[in-house]
Amino acid sequence: MTATRAQIVTEARSYIGTPYHHQGRLKGIGVDCAGVVVGINKIFGLTSHDVKGYSQQPHHGLLQQSLCDAGFTKMRLDQLETGDCMLMRFGSEPQHLAVYTGEGTMVHSYSKVGKVVEHNLNDVWKQRITAVYQFPGLIE
Repeated sequence: MTATRAQIVTEARSYIGTPYHHQGRLKGIGVDCAGVVVGINKIFGLTSHDVKGYSQQPHHGLLQQSLCDAGFTKMRLDQLETGDCMLMRFGSEPQHLAVYTGEGTMVHSYSKVGKVVEHNLNDVWKQRITAVYQFPGLIE
């Protein structure tokens, strides 16, 4: 199936307020950052790639290899567009996903606040971005 960038953003925003739950995959019940991205893929039938059995600490690129590289189109960092998925690092390895919603904002499940939120993609967050991915089946 296919989706537009606007549909991806709308779906990402529909997760706002969902409680954070490590490895969660249920909108409204509990999701982590990967759960939001997997849910978007599932609702539009874009890809069935998922990553399971991961710890809250990054593990040798598991998130990037099993989900991002396996099911998305990798873009250059300067090609970030509305509706793209951003892979981010808090420490040494990438371990976090967010959806760029345009106009300098992002949606992600953020454990520190305990739920899915939308907020500014400020300089601190921009420095965490290690890779940008386009959802598969995107209609331009």
